[in-house]
Amino acid sequence: SANLVGDDSVQILAETMERSSLRTFNIRDNQLTLDGCLAIVNSAMSAPNMRLLNIARNHLTVTDCDMIYVAVHGCDSCSVTFAPFQSDTQFNQRTYNPANTLQSLLSIVSDPAVYV
Repeated sequence: SANLVGDDSVQILAETMERSSLRTFNIRDNQLTLDGCLAIVNSAMSAPNMRLLNIARNHLTVTDCDMIYVAVHGCDSCSVTFAPFQSDTQFNQRTYNPANTLQSLLSIVSDPAVYV
């Protein structure tokens, strides 16, 4: 079995990121929840050299991705790649559009005015 990273590892990862000269950090396809991902995102944005963080396909829902977007929106120094769990599509703060989330799409489809 693979050694997957979960929220119990977030503190050490965050401290390592902040103290190192890492420019990229790929932690996709692991077991981080929204809280763990947000902690990693905050550390990445505080790390002076960090330019690319990939947290895609952790245990994130579409709604969690909205929260990640809010946290990273406007951050130009570090590109943060994120995606819901097991999604084939990935986003960053420049390509994600919260208005196109699953909930928004479902509300459009259920709106009878769309078909008039």
